Amino acid sequence: MRKTITKIDEIEEQINELLDQRDTLEEKCDSLPECQEEDGCETCKTYAKIAEVDEKIEKLEDQIDAITAEEEGTEEEEEEEEEEVKPKKKGKVVDEEDEEEIKPKKKKK
Repeated sequence: MRKTITKIDEIEEQINELLDQRDTLEEKCDSLPECQEEDGCETCKTYAKIAEVDEKIEKLEDQIDAITAEEEGTEEEEEEEEEEVKPKKKGKVVDEEDEEEIKPKKKKK
């Protein structure tokens, strides 16, 4: 668990650095004369760099999602092993997770 948190912290730090880079590039892009033109972004090298940074950020966020999902999967497996259906009253069984009451079928007369 601790390794997971450390790994996520490292990835978030990388994301923050990339966001800072992105902000700097955006400020530069806003001041360029070609960016003032209608189709300027298509030819702007700075804009292309922003797109690359965005891709890197997205990949890092995907890594965090994968780590988190893996960790949650591990926790769910542990919970499933511990989960038990216990009878609360005679003839009734309650599934604690869903809080669903399961009643015995009545006999037909």
